[in-house]
Amino acid sequence: MFSRWPTLVQYADDTTAILKDEASVHNFLSKVELFKSESGLKINTEKTKALWLGEKPPFKLPKNIKWSNKPEKILGIYLSFDLEEANKISFSEKINNIKHLIFSWKHRKLTLNGKIIILKSLALSQLTLLFTVLPTSKEIIQEVEKLFYEFVWDGKTHKVKKRVVIQDFKYGGHKMIDINSYVICQKLKWVKLYFKNHNAMWNRLKENLINVKNLNLLLRSNFSLHNNNLTKSTFYNEVLLTLKEIYKLDKKRNANNIFNQLVFYNELINVNGKMCYDDDFFKAGLWKVSDLFDNDNKLLPFIVWERRGVSQGKYMLWRSVVSTVNSYNILLNTEKDCNNNNVLCFESGDTLDLETCNSRHMYQTLVKVQKETPTCVERYSSIFPDLSDHDISNMFLLARLLCRDIEIQSMQFKILHRYIPTNDLLFKMNKVVSNKCTFCNLYPENILHLFFECLEVRTLLNDLKSKLNNFLNCNLQLKCKDVIIGYRLTNLNANNVKFVNIVLLHAKFFIWQSRCRNILPSYARLKQWLQRRKIFTQELNSFIDSM
Repeated sequence: MFSRWPTLVQYADDTTAILKDEASVHNFLSKVELFKSESGLKINTEKTKALWLGEKPPFKLPKNIKWSNKPEKILGIYLSFDLEEANKISFSEKINNIKHLIFSWKHRKLTLNGKIIILKSLALSQLTLLFTVLPTSKEIIQEVEKLFYEFVWDGKTHKVKKRVVIQDFKYGGHKMIDINSYVICQKLKWVKLYFKNHNAMWNRLKENLINVKNLNLLLRSNFSLHNNNLTKSTFYNEVLLTLKEIYKLDKKRNANNIFNQLVFYNELINVNGKMCYDDDFFKAGLWKVSDLFDNDNKLLPFIVWERRGVSQGKYMLWRSVVSTVNSYNILLNTEKDCNNNNVLCFESGDTLDLETCNSRHMYQTLVKVQKETPTCVERYSSIFPDLSDHDISNMFLLARLLCRDIEIQSMQFKILHRYIPTNDLLFKMNKVVSNKCTFCNLYPENILHLFFECLEVRTLLNDLKSKLNNFLNCNLQLKCKDVIIGYRLTNLNANNVKFVNIVLLHAKFFIWQSRCRNILPSYARLKQWLQRRKIFTQELNSFIDSM
């Protein structure tokens, strides 16, 4: 196999393509010479190396071509007779590149949003091809995940749970990368491509490597990999394992829903402890368990299958299948499902069609299945009893919908998830000697006190409220929930509500910056601060001028 010649040579087990003897090498090179005479293109023999797929090459190569005794890099992936070593080198090189990338960015004081963008655009892109075509061990996934999260949280304790931070913004997350779900999507691409056109010539490789008679049926069924030597290919074994993990989340693939499951390659329906398959029964129309019964939900006798072309010698197989099916509590009044068993239904109510969905939708669905309520929601629900589910969804979206300032979005995210470094939190971490408020120095400086209850802050908010009432010609009443969570979240689309929330977001950011600089916040300083920020919205600029 020549690393500088654009010939794709696929090798694995019995389908391995190797240069068997010296004659085949000369034959190959003669074809290349013929191609050269017609096209003018030729091999640069000084840069060409050959890989012998065996112990030692038994002969010398012509034209000064050398045998390579180490893995060679082709299109970003290392190839070698020792696949495990080649895969290890491929991943190690990319992970080292990512480490250098992260090191160059980690001292630039990026926000959480900025760090995630760097990881998605510059780091994850280097691993996508490897995840797609190479076996990916759990150790590699854990190493990459650890590397990413150390960058996101600056090597410190995670401030937000992994299952929360990977979610969409409206669920309290920040769309952080879920490496495990991402790897699953890359592996399932091969299943999707097979579903789309399983008769394609290039799919023969999969069928040869996976030792089953009907691969298309296996991939759709509730199969099992235990005690079944389906494939000797490490990569395709990983693809099957990945597919099985996804099928475990499908609520239709359990014993309570066996009526509409496929009969063959089903771990719930086995003969002599193994999954079964029979081509005669399959061609006769026995696909799902429901096919064993007629329209009146009565069991079809074996003679019916004989009329359809099944030999009498298959009676015991039919008897075993029927006996196994009867051992389950089947609801015979269940309607027959016409789906082709590649549409997955999850407990969350989401569905996923492996045949038609794109990788983005697949990834988003897998992440959403892991959805977990943030711990801060329970805390705020106890503080503000009138907090509704609609309020919870909107409070996480508030800053992103109304403000383009990344720093303000980051501050609000920290407030909502209760890890903004107030003195009360820092004191518990032994970072400061006192938990008292920076402004009043009387009470513990927690989130509620700093942004609403402190006397200095209340004075500022009262002056701000008076100006908002005059400007909007309304009777605005600001409560603690309005300032911390958001003002009238159930009616967020109203113009006045949007404007009040924008002003409150900037006011909170001003309070936080004043606290960091140890300066007392005041209405006059707030006005000067807003004027210096040059916020280019006509209504807000008009309000600042009227202050």
